Amino acid sequence: MITSGFPILRVWLQSFGSYVLFRVANGICELQFNRLKKQELASLAQSAEDILRTVTASTRRDISNPEKIDLEAIKELPSKKVDRKKIVISIQDKDGQKQFRMYMDDNFSRLFKMYAEKANLKLESLVFIFDGDKVSSTATPEGLGLEDDDMLEVHIKSK
Repeated sequence: MITSGFPILRVWLQSFGSYVLFRVANGICELQFNRLKKQELASLAQSAEDILRTVTASTRRDISNPEKIDLEAIKELPSKKVDRKKIVISIQDKDGQKQFRMYMDDNFSRLFKMYAEKANLKLESLVFIFDGDKVSSTATPEGLGLEDDDMLEVHIKSK
C-alpha cells in the first residue's frame, strides 16, 4: 500500500500489543521523527525545570537574608488604603432636617434607603430633590457637585 508516494511500514509494538502503521519519508520513518521530537521536548522541559530551581533558590536566599532587601523601596510602594472623602448631607422634610454622612463617590441609593428606614416610609414613595432637580439613586454627591452641609429636599409622592 502506498500513500502520498511514501511506503507504509507495518510495525508490531510490544507495549501497545498491536500493529502500528508508519509512513517513511526521506529515509526517516515517523517513529524516528517522533522520537527526535520527544527528545527535543524533554530537553526543553529540563531547561524549564533548571530555570525554576534557580529562581526558587534565589528567592529563598533573598528571604533568608533580610538585610539585602531594600526597605526604602518597599516603603515607596503605593499603599492599598485609599483616602475617600466624606460629606455631610442634610435631608429636609416636613418635620425638619436630618443629617447623614456618606462618601463623595458612593451613590445615593444607600442614603435613600437609610432615610426611608429612619422615617418609616417606603422608599418607592419618596422623591429626593437638589436645586429643583430630581436626584437619581445612582447619582453621587461628587457627580452633582455637592459640598459639605448641602441640603436635599424629600417629598412624598401623592397616590
